[in-house]
Amino acid sequence: MSVLNLGVTGHRHLSKAQAVQADVERALLSLEARVPGQPLRLFSSLAEGADRIVARQVLTRQTASLVAVLPMPRQHYVADFPSPESRDEFSQLVETADDIVELPLHETRARCCEQAGLYVLDHSDVLIAVWDGLPPRGAGGTADIVAGAAARRLPVLWIRTDPAVPGRPTSSWP
Repeated sequence: MSVLNLGVTGHRHLSKAQAVQADVERALLSLEARVPGQPLRLFSSLAEGADRIVARQVLTRQTASLVAVLPMPRQHYVADFPSPESRDEFSQLVETADDIVELPLHETRARCCEQAGLYVLDHSDVLIAVWDGLPPRGAGGTADIVAGAAARRLPVLWIRTDPAVPGRPTSSWP
């Protein structure tokens, strides 16, 4: 049986993470009803927020697998997570991955994230987008990846979310 490859893109800072989690679960159940018994493989960068919520929900499925698409070498990417709890959660999810793809370091964090998003698109049959629907706020973000999916005519499961939490950083690049 073939595997259905899912990609995820979404915001890191979510004001209603529990609601997003419930919406992701509903979207996955709906998808599974369309392709009963088909194993799922998720391509995710495992960033805080949407990526991890989707990864955790997908991994509750017995036949699901995970490909961790790191936007830069792991030792650089781990520094992107500010708290020890976030770094631990990231490490735990990476340990569950069936495959880890480390993309090369680029001149900016945005370029690294853009390359990871494009890699996810290249390997996905369906994109799960946890997105507020707003225009891009920087290169390589969720809106750009959704636009890339649309240009490829890739099906998108859109989990609508509130705008990013005000006052929270959207990137951290040394």
